[in-house]
Amino acid sequence: MPFDSDFASPVTAQPAPQTHTAAVATASASDHTPSTGVNPTADPTKDIDLVVVGNLDDQPFITPVTVTSAVEATADTIINSASLTVSNSQIYVIEFYSPNANQTVGVNVNDRLRFTVWRNTTDLGRACVLFPGGFPVYFRYYDFNPPAVATVYSVKGSVANSGESWSVSAGAGGAGNQTRGYLRVYQDI
Repeated sequence: MPFDSDFASPVTAQPAPQTHTAAVATASASDHTPSTGVNPTADPTKDIDLVVVGNLDDQPFITPVTVTSAVEATADTIINSASLTVSNSQIYVIEFYSPNANQTVGVNVNDRLRFTVWRNTTDLGRACVLFPGGFPVYFRYYDFNPPAVATVYSVKGSVANSGESWSVSAGAGGAGNQTRGYLRVYQDI
């Protein structure tokens, strides 16, 4: 039977611990497929998935928004960013959070709420789809090399079946209240 000393190895200097961040399911503007948000140009020996340059816009919301549109092209606006000046050589991250999204009127078992991200009048794609129940919603969407024009990012919602109604809600925070929801836009490098 081997002893622990049989497996001993000499003590060597260990590298300093690295900062770790959780991978978050996201979608890219180019193909709308989920990714981990890993920066493809980052040093592969480091376990860091996002380098933030700084917030360009941070819009909170505290009142519920009702979503009833059954047509994605005319989806109900949940929140808009301010008008931003963007560069077409950068990556922008659109981050959304709501403490609760729940169905208020149901139609059938195929009911669902679709969250889409928009750049001005362009639908960039679905970022999240919910089935009935009360859920917090958080997602990041990466917009790669947008056109260099004045830009307003929006998160909109639409339902799968005519007659459905959902509430995307947030509150003022504090004891007994929901936290604020937000739309945040920042530059990724």
